[in-house]
This record gives sequence, C-alpha cells and structure tokens, in this order.
Amino acid sequence: MRKAAAEALGHIGGPAVEPLIAALVCGDRDVRMYAAEALGYIGVRPAVEALIYALKDQGVLVRVAADAALVRIGGLAVEPLIGVLKDQGGDVRKAAAETLFQIGGPAVEPLIGVLKDQDGDVRKAAAETLFQIGGPAVEPLIGALKDQDGDVRKAAAEILCRIGDTRAVEPFITALECRDRAVLSGIAAVAALG
Repeated sequence: MRKAAAEALGHIGGPAVEPLIAALVCGDRDVRMYAAEALGYIGVRPAVEALIYALKDQGVLVRVAADAALVRIGGLAVEPLIGVLKDQGGDVRKAAAETLFQIGGPAVEPLIGVLKDQDGDVRKAAAETLFQIGGPAVEPLIGALKDQDGDVRKAAAEILCRIGDTRAVEPFITALECRDRAVLSGIAAVAALG
C-alpha cells in the first residue's frame, strides 16, 4: 500500500515533491525507500538535494534507492554529487563517486574540473571515477591534455593510459614532440606501475 502511494505521488510530479521529501526522513525504512524511488521519477533540484542526503541513510535499501534515483535524474544531479566528493564521510564520498560513474557521460566534464581541486582525496576520487567511466571520458580527457594546469594534464594522461584507448596515441605523440613534462610524467607514472 505504501509502495503504491509513493508510486502515485511520483506520477503526480511537482506537487508531490515536498510530501515525498518529508517521507524521505520518516522513521519507516520502507517509506523512505519508496519516497526515494518516487523522487527519482520526478527529478527536480529539491529532489536531488534530498536524495543526496539519503545517501547517508542507515538503511541500505534506502541508500540503494537514493543512488538509483540520482542515476535516473542524471545530469541535474552531477554538480551536487561533485560537491559531495568533499564530504567528510568516506562512505558518502564513495557513494557519490559510484553514482557519478553510473551517470556516465554527463559527469565527465565536471569531473575533469575537479582534477584542479585543492584536496588530494577529492582529485583521486574524480580521477578514479573518470577511469571507471572509460570510453565516454576519453575525448574530454584528451582535451584536458591542453589544460593550463600541469597537474590536470598529468592526471588526464594517467587516466588515459589506464583506460588504454587508442584515441590517446596521437595526443601522446604530440606531447612527446612538444616535450610536455606534465603529460610525459603522467605517462611515466602509469608505465612505472605496469
């Protein structure tokens, strides 16, 4: 009955957002889970913030439902999720990175921007997520090889080497000819591991 009510609210759309957000913090785990699912179908900014908060929920099924809802919402959820990569809780950061990976392509450019973050853990999470995204990240990462920031160029080179896509060969040859130390350092770092 509660599941049917949450689904009905999801079909109602905008007017149901506030009651569903309220249900998302309700004491009953099943209600929270169904509310997360319904908010995923509605997919508006207030739903994104509430669902990100639900990534911290004690109930595993609630967290799974919140993650699935954020993936369904997609691009609208990317920037807030990138903000969560700076959260103090490691589990929450991990959940945000996993959700960004599942969103895929729309998360690539913002994640490349995170490679400039001051926090090394945040940069590492962004780099790992880009690696997991794989193919859709290759062209933007090739573009990042020309970034003004040497650390970004190095990180992009490392990720491209780990992905192993042949589209990176020509840009790497160009970096070799231009003696771009940051890119060459990134290539060397991966070669040293392998």
